[in-house]
Amino acid sequence: TGTTGPTGTGNTVSYLYAYKTNTQLINGTNSFNNITFNTVAVNNGWSTIGAAGSLTGFIPNVTGVYQIDYEALTLSGNTLSQFEIRCLY
Repeated sequence: TGTTGPTGTGNTVSYLYAYKTNTQLINGTNSFNNITFNTVAVNNGWSTIGAAGSLTGFIPNVTGVYQIDYEALTLSGNTLSQFEIRCLY
């Protein structure tokens, strides 16, 4: 009973939960845009890139394989769409 998780050397748990709740405009079509985050709700073992309230990146401080889930809502005209990206880093 009780909590379970990794044990032994090299089994450090590292995780991050960040989000942005306000609108972010995209500049132009067929272009790359940085996605910014204004809130880091939970951070255990990650470094941030950018200023507080406008973070543009995250770097894990522990070598490993990470699952990254990203969800966003897009609005084009009057059409609202939702998409999700999942990857391993």
